[in-house]
Amino acid sequence: MAVSSGQEANQKLDQRRLEALAETLTSDAGVALGCALVAVGDRLGIYKALAASGPSDPETLAANMKLSERMMREWLLNQASCNYISYDAEAKKYFMTPEQAAVLADENHASFLGGAFQFATALIKAEERISQVFRTGRGMRWGEHHEDLFGGLSRFSRPIYTHKLCDVFIPAVEGLAEKLEAGALVADIGCGHGFSTMLMAERFTSSRFIGFDNHPRSVAEATRVAAERGLQERVRFELADATSFPARGYDVIAFFNCMHDVGHASECAAHCLKALKPDGRVFMVEPNAGDHAEDNFNAAGRLFTGSSVLCCTPHGMVDGGAALGTVVTDARFESIFRAAGFKHFHRVMATRFNRVLEARP
Repeated sequence: MAVSSGQEANQKLDQRRLEALAETLTSDAGVALGCALVAVGDRLGIYKALAASGPSDPETLAANMKLSERMMREWLLNQASCNYISYDAEAKKYFMTPEQAAVLADENHASFLGGAFQFATALIKAEERISQVFRTGRGMRWGEHHEDLFGGLSRFSRPIYTHKLCDVFIPAVEGLAEKLEAGALVADIGCGHGFSTMLMAERFTSSRFIGFDNHPRSVAEATRVAAERGLQERVRFELADATSFPARGYDVIAFFNCMHDVGHASECAAHCLKALKPDGRVFMVEPNAGDHAEDNFNAAGRLFTGSSVLCCTPHGMVDGGAALGTVVTDARFESIFRAAGFKHFHRVMATRFNRVLEARP
């Protein structure tokens, strides 16, 4: 909630507003606990089992899954109180609506959010370390987080990329799909587990792709999966950061929800200009953050700003980086790329959660 001036904060307490705020905070504390329990249900496969079985009581569901009935009873009660699952009071059974199943049980659905809770609980585990970052300003590297961050973020991003990257985002950029169909050399910077890289490779079979990431375990996982999919002839993954990846004359350099993590963004943009062909382009998908503080006072803003404090900004502070953080305006990105020598920069399109940006020499 925004206030019009600092004076309002010093006025006498309004009891109704105080109670409303306390109610909100109490609810949010419960949501935080529910978040951890979503991660538990996701990890154990309870949502998938409940969605498949239909209405079930704790005893039957626990027996079928060979889990503790006592723990299952409490978990179901909590998840129903959060409205993440449903309860039939007359039959005394729990079930999932089609909408609940889509979001929590179906990893192939465009709205699946299980990965969001996996990476969110991973970030919460870093809160003690992040408190030290406030005191020291020395940052915290991406690779120092709990292991669930990497897999969770990959799973969170997968529905977005599966349903939008090749069918919405790429076609929106003038000439990009045609370039990829004709055969291009593409660098995917900050590729993580490489899902975006492999998705493009499977669609655009005349192009070659190199995914770069500074996290060794992610590079190893991406390499393994690419081999499983038979993509190793056109896709490979290398360990490198955003300012030192090999300059090989790329047609496209892509950043998928990671340019804001780059600590030395100005150096990165300059390196991209050197690494591109004269007619190449930088293609970015970024969180759709607001231009003004109050534009972020919403559900998406809570996700973006929370991730920024717990992960993106601390990573960007390492080695004296500028730390853009997750909430970056178009104007800030444009100033970085134009200062590096790019002559063209614009926003291509936006959805509720993402925006597509392009820079050209």
